[in-house]
Amino acid sequence: MLSLESQVETRAPHRVRYAHGTELVDRADGTTLRVGLDDARGVASAHATMRDPLLLREALLTLARCVVPERRASALEMTTREQYWSNTLDPLVTIHRDQLTCEVFSDDGAAYGMLAIPATALAAYQPLRPGTASADLAWAVGNTLQGMRSSAPTQLHLGSDAMDTFSLAEPVQRSIALSDDWMRAVARMHLLLLRRPFVFAVHPGDFMSLITYLAEHHTSRSPRSLRYELVPGAPISAVLEPWEERFTFHQTRYAGYQRSVRLWGRMRMLHLAPLLPYVDRVTVAIYGRGLPHVYTCHLGGMQLVLAINGWSGNDQPLGGLELTLDLQARDLSRVEEAAAWLATHESATREELMAALGVDLADLEPVLYLLVRAGRAMFDVTANRVRHRPLLPQPLDVARLFQPDPRALKARRLVESGVVTEVALMEAARPSRASETRVQATVSDDGAVYTVQFTLDESGRMTYGRCGCPFFQSYIMTRGPCEHLLAARLAFEARPESGAKTSAVVQEVTVDPALQQELDDIPF
Repeated sequence: MLSLESQVETRAPHRVRYAHGTELVDRADGTTLRVGLDDARGVASAHATMRDPLLLREALLTLARCVVPERRASALEMTTREQYWSNTLDPLVTIHRDQLTCEVFSDDGAAYGMLAIPATALAAYQPLRPGTASADLAWAVGNTLQGMRSSAPTQLHLGSDAMDTFSLAEPVQRSIALSDDWMRAVARMHLLLLRRPFVFAVHPGDFMSLITYLAEHHTSRSPRSLRYELVPGAPISAVLEPWEERFTFHQTRYAGYQRSVRLWGRMRMLHLAPLLPYVDRVTVAIYGRGLPHVYTCHLGGMQLVLAINGWSGNDQPLGGLELTLDLQARDLSRVEEAAAWLATHESATREELMAALGVDLADLEPVLYLLVRAGRAMFDVTANRVRHRPLLPQPLDVARLFQPDPRALKARRLVESGVVTEVALMEAARPSRASETRVQATVSDDGAVYTVQFTLDESGRMTYGRCGCPFFQSYIMTRGPCEHLLAARLAFEARPESGAKTSAVVQEVTVDPALQQELDDIPF
């Protein structure tokens, strides 16, 4: 089932203007890396002294590799600057009082890289003008960065205001045509990061063994996926298909029910190979079968994040995740209030935002969803904080980019026609999961009758679902809930105690024992 939004494709022009390009200047007292920032978005600038210039160099080079998909990586030398960066936003630098953040997005929207440099990781840090701007770190920046050495003190100047001497670099201007597909993919990648993943830490040596094997072996046979094997009480393993080559992460120990999680886009993991010798540990975050997987490399005080979406050029799986959160049942009037508060305070945890806005988690999650979807904020997975970070100078046109999904439209028709019946509230069997709501219902559709079951967490997000329809059986929940799960949720939200009319009677039943472990132990 395709989304309606795929029928419309436009390209929005975006212009960047740098007073100077990026350059590396050697002086008697050390080296200075001057990074040009887009002054068309307003002046943002900072000055810092690096503790370890070599780590910064390798991290920035890794971000540069993340931008170009593997199908074009070997042709970089034959690619002109204009062709290389013609439809991808320049790296975004966000200057906050507590952190420098640099983000990149691949030109097919299937990979996202982020380098977080907390102020504590710098020998000295002065955010002269906080803000977000594009950075002239595109294309041939590797030639510039190769001149950085750990033997010389290195200063980092971001923006024109941070420069202490005249720059020899020429001004840079260019126009970029950002496609709707690209902007949707970027927004949805950040929406995924708002979700709760299953996280575990891996020793860099174990991770390097997996990547080295992948780099040395090539195949055209299917499946070409990465499979994580999770066995209770045992170390977590990664299996490369179709060779069935297993790599055990010996320093891990899994607690939960047995499962296998198959993921795609594994070749992009090779971007991390040159960086791994400098990494203290790698944190792996899994969000579910077929969904993006996220790798955080810890470099002393810095963290580099690589999020991989295996559906290159096709963001439909991420699009379905939007349907797991019901926006209709929440008060969204606080979106602008939250945006203004973040702009003033720069970043916040969920708890800090809840206190500032006077809302609970169920009301906060849709607000965060809309801020991130419109490109007005980002979720920093390295610090578990929401950060004020405008993707573009103006919010995204969400009405054009995110048109109503056919599944949501059909779900409302099913509820209005009265075919959603026997809505039952399943009692929680564990006190630890008392904050969850479990529901089952019967939905009739074109002569077929489906018994559906779903779980809502404390934020109102659908974290589990089950249905017998062909769409669900084909994709499980990797492309979001089917129309029957959505209809059951709508009928549940419209139960009599909410004051709305519904033909369904809500009653409490005991959960099926066969599903109890699956419902209780699901970590993501």
